[in-house]
Amino acid sequence: MELQTTTYKGRHVALLERAAALVTRPDGRGLCIMEAGPGLAVKYLGRMARVGSPVRPVAKGIETVVRRLPLPDAWLENYETVEIIAAFGPRTAVTVVDINPRTVGILGRRFASRGVTGIRADLASAAFLETPGLAAPFDVAIALSTLGRIPPHRQAAAAGNLAAAVAPGGLVLEDMIDMTAHGPLEAIGAGIYRRLP
Repeated sequence: MELQTTTYKGRHVALLERAAALVTRPDGRGLCIMEAGPGLAVKYLGRMARVGSPVRPVAKGIETVVRRLPLPDAWLENYETVEIIAAFGPRTAVTVVDINPRTVGILGRRFASRGVTGIRADLASAAFLETPGLAAPFDVAIALSTLGRIPPHRQAAAAGNLAAAVAPGGLVLEDMIDMTAHGPLEAIGAGIYRRLP
């Protein structure tokens, strides 16, 4: 688990809502979404670290220190997965992918009843798309505030795998690097890319 704070409540809601307005399944079924590198925050501190909070600098500092302690799972919370389901609809099936087995375990258990599956996988691995249980291609692949945290020499592989995990016509959401150099993608909005045929 990363020791600095990486998430706060509402961080990407506007982007998720813009993307949700751009994608539907022609058969009317719920969307299949891959979320790579979901964030975990220390309970309540991540809420206080939101933009506009008067205690944001203090909350971020405290959380950075507290994350170094061996925290029980119940002390960690996630905002993005819930916000993805809220933006894209309750019939959305989310596959959470992360290199950290604790992260995918927490989210897979906590949100199983909401259609969330957790899979441990390395997004930058050459064998990423062959990861057992990974049901690519997805309608949407989301890696918000994720690729920029991957070591620079592994970013291109991770970005290429993110693009390859999406079906033609689907969306990739990534806000830290330009994805157009990493697959058949066109930018259609800030942090939103459409997979070309």
